[in-house]
Amino acid sequence: MTIRSRIAAGVSAFLFAGLLTVGSAAYDAPGLRIGGDPYTGSYHVSGGRIYVPLRRVLESMGYQVSWDAARSAAVAKRDGETSHFPVGRDAYLSGSSVYVHIRKLADTLGGTVSWNGKHAELTLPGKNQAAYTSDELYWLARIVYAEARGESMEGKIAVANTVLSRVASPNFPNTIYGVIFDTKYAVQYEPVANGTIYNTPDADSYEAARRALSGENVVPGSLYFFNPRKAESNWIAKNRTYLKTIGNHEFYL
Repeated sequence: MTIRSRIAAGVSAFLFAGLLTVGSAAYDAPGLRIGGDPYTGSYHVSGGRIYVPLRRVLESMGYQVSWDAARSAAVAKRDGETSHFPVGRDAYLSGSSVYVHIRKLADTLGGTVSWNGKHAELTLPGKNQAAYTSDELYWLARIVYAEARGESMEGKIAVANTVLSRVASPNFPNTIYGVIFDTKYAVQYEPVANGTIYNTPDADSYEAARRALSGENVVPGSLYFFNPRKAESNWIAKNRTYLKTIGNHEFYL
């Protein structure tokens, strides 16, 4: 039996010993907020300890998460800093995910954990406090993939930039989801009309979304873009100010 198999077997016994999966009405499980926002992903509770999936929580904050088989530990990297979460009392494997106790997560990364009634509040330093939520990353990566699959990284970031510029503009909805599904002046994005907005984005699309959400902007002020070889309307070219061309897309203010 491999080390990973032995760990998985131990985790299975741990799960059957009383680990609860949050989301079932049968359990009076504590709620969880991360960085001030309700956490809607899966998490586990055992003996009053809350465990969250490391990759899901940290990747939305710009971390790269990997597995170190030699140490039997998850590894989180960001901005040149590396943190390890070895499997043991404070972390365990469930399927292909590493779940970490929120107190361990906070202590390792320099964050805090507090309780407010039935809710636990996890605060981590840096990007999760004011930059973006996992839901914002999720939808921005989807529109990037749907609109810019096959484009360069610059082209992908540029598409994300136009969405975020609309969020900041008083003339459009003030959320990423709202901008993508805006129909005030008809459907704004073809992927919404044809359903490709629901396709699963690739790693490059997530990277482009993260970089745009973190402030990288290659088309400052741009609110519009289109592919002149595919567009059925030239309204943008006639009514908006041209900024630049990246790959197959022209970007306008």
